[in-house]
Amino acid sequence: MSNFSPPPTDGRDSCGDRCPNGQTCFFYSGGMACQPYEAPSVYPVTGANATVVNPPSWYLVESYPSLRYTGSLENQLQGASCTTIPVPSSTSAYSKLFLHLRFWDLGDIFTTLDQDYPSTLVQYRGNCAEGFFCLPNVPLNLTANTSPVQRGVAKGELPGTCQALRNENQACLSTNMCQGWHVQADGSYNHDQVRCWPPRFPTSDWLPSGTCINVGLGKGVVNRNRVSFNQMTRNMYLLAAGIVLLLLCLYVWYRRQKRRQQALHMRNNPRDGGVYRAPGKGVTKKTCRAPLHRL
Repeated sequence: MSNFSPPPTDGRDSCGDRCPNGQTCFFYSGGMACQPYEAPSVYPVTGANATVVNPPSWYLVESYPSLRYTGSLENQLQGASCTTIPVPSSTSAYSKLFLHLRFWDLGDIFTTLDQDYPSTLVQYRGNCAEGFFCLPNVPLNLTANTSPVQRGVAKGELPGTCQALRNENQACLSTNMCQGWHVQADGSYNHDQVRCWPPRFPTSDWLPSGTCINVGLGKGVVNRNRVSFNQMTRNMYLLAAGIVLLLLCLYVWYRRQKRRQQALHMRNNPRDGGVYRAPGKGVTKKTCRAPLHRL
């Protein structure tokens, strides 16, 4: 790490939109900065020589996992010591990290719990192997802040232990605590998208809580340009309302057509169900007499 610049302490995002060639955006508790590094094509790197940066650090890429660790993850299984991902103090840097995780890891499919408590997407991750999350040893103070984007922000690099991702219908505090919470590196999914769904009636203290629920997306590939899950849900409701309105218009049009046909039929056939007219009016009455027979 001798070629690296000292980690930033101003909390700012010094990476900008993209780092120069040969550099990667590294993430620190004091901010973000471009550092000279070539991200490996295969992740995670395992084996005795997995540590390519000393001391190990975190960096951003545009695929899952979007926030990666340069140290070895080979033995980071159940009960292993871990640290949570650093959380910057800057609102702009923190927002960039949250949007990065939501976009590349969640496939932009998230719940209101993740939206309202975005820090949990960071603080329940760490340097654990695939299939595990880092559970801090000390419970997070998730009511420390009230700002929507910074709600529950705590210091990063908290010590914890690696715990197995939770199955469907198990309790969760964040989506990245659930099995099947991320899309594949190529954006594909196969009936396995699980999200931490908040309860219908939240607790009185508004602490985050939920259940790992399969959102039933089926099989497909995430469109990186699509709208968010919440917006997509809203659009589905709007589409359903539009279909109902169209069916209602078709029904009204059908009723009008039937009435027009009935009126036309009555006009052409006045005796069929027309107005009753008493006999004799407008008709000359003839007297019928029996013929006389001559004797």
